Amino acid sequence: MADLSSTPAPSPWPASATAAGSAAPPRPFALPPGPSATPPVTSPTADHAARPPQPQRSVSGPAVATMAMTTVAQAAATILPTIDDEVLFVQQPSLSLMCPICHDVCTDPVITHVCHHSYCAACIAQSLEIEPYCPLCRRRIKADDLHPNLALAGLISELPVYCHYRRYGCTSIVRLDSLDHHTRTCGFAPARCKNESFGCTFSGTAQEVERHVQSSCVFTPLTKYLEVTERRLQQLEETVKHQQTEIGRLTTLLTKHPVTGLLAAVPSDGTLSPAPEVDLDEAMRAEEDPFPAGEIQCRRTIREHTCGVTSVTYHDGTIFSGGHDGSIKIFNAETGTHMKTLTEHRETVWSLAVDDQQHRLFSASKDGTIKVWDLRRARRSSVSSVHTGTTAMTVDGAETSRPWSRESAAAPTATRSSPLLLDTLVAHQGKIYSLAIANDDESQRRLLYSGSGDRTVRVWDLQATDAAPTVSILCVGLFQGHTEGINALRVAGTNLLTASNDKTVRVWDRVTGQCVRTLTLDSEVLDVATCPDAGLIFASTYDATISALDLRSAAGSGEMPSAPVAVLAGHNWEVWQLQVYDGTLFSASFDHTIKRWDPRAMACTATLRGHKGFVHALATGRGCLISGCADRTIKIWS
Repeated sequence: MADLSSTPAPSPWPASATAAGSAAPPRPFALPPGPSATPPVTSPTADHAARPPQPQRSVSGPAVATMAMTTVAQAAATILPTIDDEVLFVQQPSLSLMCPICHDVCTDPVITHVCHHSYCAACIAQSLEIEPYCPLCRRRIKADDLHPNLALAGLISELPVYCHYRRYGCTSIVRLDSLDHHTRTCGFAPARCKNESFGCTFSGTAQEVERHVQSSCVFTPLTKYLEVTERRLQQLEETVKHQQTEIGRLTTLLTKHPVTGLLAAVPSDGTLSPAPEVDLDEAMRAEEDPFPAGEIQCRRTIREHTCGVTSVTYHDGTIFSGGHDGSIKIFNAETGTHMKTLTEHRETVWSLAVDDQQHRLFSASKDGTIKVWDLRRARRSSVSSVHTGTTAMTVDGAETSRPWSRESAAAPTATRSSPLLLDTLVAHQGKIYSLAIANDDESQRRLLYSGSGDRTVRVWDLQATDAAPTVSILCVGLFQGHTEGINALRVAGTNLLTASNDKTVRVWDRVTGQCVRTLTLDSEVLDVATCPDAGLIFASTYDATISALDLRSAAGSGEMPSAPVAVLAGHNWEVWQLQVYDGTLFSASFDHTIKRWDPRAMACTATLRGHKGFVHALATGRGCLISGCADRTIKIWS
């Protein structure tokens, strides 16, 4: 590790850069000629020529504006690529939003972990290739010390800017993060006739093209006929392509599953004897879906959340996600379509779990409550209660409780298409970070486990909900022993594993509620997962590592330091989430990445990049991995 407190190194930049060595001067904030009388806003960087060479990049990069190719003005025009994609700010941006290297508004701003200075991602990356020092304070830094500055990016995204097509008559002023959308739909964008593919050569603004299509385009009367013909040709091409694909699949399948000897099984009388059947659909699915092996890419990004995503779970083709604002959003996992938003929680939803037998969703919140949702029914209920022993309790504001009464209970409501809120459990005195559902083989009961920052695990009997005419979920157990908050729990056969800030993983007997083993690690434990195929427990910790522990040693008894079988290192920040899918381990970190690990080789086999914030949530679906992030997105990987 380099000594970050060493004497600053002398700067290698010359006092003044030569004309040949300096980058192009920064683009002024002056506006091009247009209909507005607003005075131009000039750049504060008049002395740019005397500065050292700067990395070249465009202020309007992918994060700001794209060259749009879409249809606007009632689908009458095809937008041409933006002629001048210069970002025109209404007012001169504050110097605090400027990159100290290029002296322009930061693009994809990053902040140094060492000295907390912010730069454009491209600028500081190129600077570090020249010298490993912060250009401002001269402290030694490296690429791993850089992290996205989400706060600065948010401020920049709110800056008011003019439309790219202001010179063509558009007077709109929009936020910087809305510029791309406005550009695609602006009626003043230069465009061509939508019948260009049929031979029309007319071009103009989108509004002019719309008038042309409606009044004078000779191809308009033939549009329907031409579209039908083109659609039929496309259908024929798709049919041919599909048939060729099927032929290729069957050929591959026959190669891997030969039928040699099939004729030999035919008796002399010509009747066929029973033979093993090959499930062609299953075999082809196995060939098509190598997940979690092979190359994994983000196939869909969902951007419906307005705040950080803190929890995700998958059930029957549906994704459920919780956010910092207390909302729960429901999406179609295949299309990414937003189906519903549940807003009954008032604080962060840290955990979600689905009971696939009773078709119920459980959501756990920062306020210590658990809400119970019926995924099959959508009607009004008159009772909302939680029973701990024989006492019924209900929520009373900020993490307090009072005796429940039918008069004081708030009746949950639901629309026909919304899951029905059945109950609100006042479960814990602290945040609930984790939920797990499992069968109790001995009592044949369905149980819910909840782990909280109040250092306890509560056990809830879900079978009572089927017998009672009204919702009544009983707390039937309490696991105590951790000295700090519980961050995660995981069911492992007859045992329950809990991960805590007290730097331990505890193994509990689910039947007796007794702690049978305590595994002590070197840092706060954030999550725990099991890999039965490899006989291992994986525990992620605050020191950015993952410890692999032998399940057989965990089955012993006592409290003693547990030497890991291996320590997986590779993340730069704490590892918040773990998931095991088909013998493969996935880890999600605050360093904005997800890593795939081979538990047998104890090696990282892939790093999934794309998020621009802390990865708070991780879940597995049918042939995919689902991640939720502080950057307000959900990504589906396969």
